Amino acid sequence: MRLGAAVGLAVAFLIVLLDVLLFAGETVRRLPEFGTHPSIPSRLFIVVVGSVGEELFFRALVATLAAWLVYLALTPFTRNARTPARWAGILLAAGLAGMWHVGAPEHAVRVLTIGGISGVTYGWLYWWKGLEAAILAHMVVTASLYLAVPAIF
Repeated sequence: MRLGAAVGLAVAFLIVLLDVLLFAGETVRRLPEFGTHPSIPSRLFIVVVGSVGEELFFRALVATLAAWLVYLALTPFTRNARTPARWAGILLAAGLAGMWHVGAPEHAVRVLTIGGISGVTYGWLYWWKGLEAAILAHMVVTASLYLAVPAIF
């Protein structure tokens, strides 16, 4: 479980760093300040329910279903279809989760870049360390972005 928390902190740091270096801090600027909507209890709700819900949907459902279908398709041609099938599920789920967060087309490159990094990381954790690790990492990233970053910046 500590790995999920540590990876979450690393991903949150990477998101902020890449946002500043590649996108002039646009993501950080768009985070709501404290004292504005959403309230602290709402942010905590987003951290828990959003993270659990997204991981259940995108990793446990989408990534698993995609990996299973790719595994079935590759099994007749290779002995080790498991790893490519998992990575196909990871990439599909990360892409769909990134598109889920885009909102406006003018933010697509930024959101898909940042969301892709986190989505691939959560997917890797899901397949190799378990759903709980992916959920914990997602919660740490979301808490960092909705609670810690607004307090710092």
